[in-house]
Amino acid sequence: MKNRITQIAALVVVTASAAFAHSGVKDPQVLARMHVMGLVADDMDDLGGILKGQAPYDDQFVRDRSTRILEHARQIEALFEPEATDPKTEAKDTIWTDWPGFLEKARDMELAAQGLTEVQSEAEFRQAFAALGKTCSACHADYRIKLN
Repeated sequence: MKNRITQIAALVVVTASAAFAHSGVKDPQVLARMHVMGLVADDMDDLGGILKGQAPYDDQFVRDRSTRILEHARQIEALFEPEATDPKTEAKDTIWTDWPGFLEKARDMELAAQGLTEVQSEAEFRQAFAALGKTCSACHADYRIKLN
């Protein structure tokens, strides 16, 4: 029972955090991008729990989360192609001034996410997850505004 209450409390905190992060965003394209990136972050956090020892390695869980990440990665080009902006955006203008570079990083993420969907063991998961995380960091370093 205590574990279930902890899970519910964590869900409330995550949901409230996402809602707060997106509050005040007026441009629907920016909101859509933020939503999808938030879903990727949620799945990465879930998978990261395995690395932190907060959850046991489970093939189906990894497959489910990594498949969702791959599906979201495949949406990045379409989500970012319109040069939409909003005062609350975390997207740097360099996304559009360096569109080919941005697309290269998005494709790197997609390839890494594909690799994560194909893991057959916890050891492979650890390597593939690290590779995916590096693609996220590389893109954020060049194309994401650091807030706080």
